[in-house]
Amino acid sequence: MTDFCDVSRNPDYVVLSEHKLPPRYSKYLDSVDSNYYTISKCEPQNNNELYGKAGIAIMIKKSLMFNVQELEIASSRIVALECKVNTHERVYLVGAYLPADNNIEMYKDELSLLQDFYNCYSKYGYVVMAGDFNASCLETDNGRCNFYKSRELRNFVIRNHFSHTMSGSAAPICNYTFTGTHSMLDYILSDTHMYNALISYEILDEGTISTTSDHLPIIAVFRVQNTQHYLIESAAGKTPAWHKISKELIQKYETEIGKQLETKWVMTYRKLCLK
Repeated sequence: MTDFCDVSRNPDYVVLSEHKLPPRYSKYLDSVDSNYYTISKCEPQNNNELYGKAGIAIMIKKSLMFNVQELEIASSRIVALECKVNTHERVYLVGAYLPADNNIEMYKDELSLLQDFYNCYSKYGYVVMAGDFNASCLETDNGRCNFYKSRELRNFVIRNHFSHTMSGSAAPICNYTFTGTHSMLDYILSDTHMYNALISYEILDEGTISTTSDHLPIIAVFRVQNTQHYLIESAAGKTPAWHKISKELIQKYETEIGKQLETKWVMTYRKLCLK
């Protein structure tokens, strides 16, 4: 991940599928790169289990933290964000790790949650869904992937007019992401608006970066103007390094400011009453 998040690539968001961290180590990803903070979900664990499984996370550049809000979704396999691009536009980013086993009903349940999310939030902005879908949208992968799961995924993509950038001028040279069977299980699905804003879509070849995963990373670049927040030097000295602060400290800061404002309002109200 350090190689992937270096300055030359400089991604705004990184979706991590199957991080396999147990709940007690969920904050570990915050230490991967000091320029990012992480919103993560872990698979529920029994007390006697030593290691985690599954898991999904999105790493977010700290300079964008005031533009991003996590959205609730009732699954340990899906993380959803509202990303405020500007005053009028929103991009809804979803990270997903869908079931890897052959339980088709469980797979349908997770797809149904993604469908509900799209039905709701596509009314308010643009939608991008990324991650390991553990099924293929490509007919050429028939025989290498679960047929029934792949059929459900293809119907989901077609129904919502998603583009998986495996055709047309944006198609990458490499045509697989899972090295075990050379099949395409990982996607960055984008709606029509975001697909039209796509600049490049790249699947990194094996050995490009140091990794122990049997899945290849994907990099998609969209033409979207994010509003970033930078540390500005003032004449009086340094201002607070907001881009380095944790979510917990931000919440504490908001609570304290709220108390002070409430107290100040009450005192002002009393003065007005006395007058």
